[in-house]
Amino acid sequence: MSKNNLKKLNDAFIKNAVKEMREIEKKVNEYAVLLENTTLDVEQEAIIDNFSHEFNHEFSQVVIKA
Repeated sequence: MSKNNLKKLNDAFIKNAVKEMREIEKKVNEYAVLLENTTLDVEQEAIIDNFSHEFNHEFSQVVIKA
């Protein structure tokens, strides 16, 4: 594979990784807003648990693609 093709593949990979990270950022912000606006401990715990599961899944997908 030529150096130019490798550069193009790397650039595409980086662009895709940044796109996926921005999507994760949006979800993190959504969870942060939910958590800020929730006062019940049980609901806060559920939000944190859901966030943890979703974030781990999303992050693992980005890592797997790398």
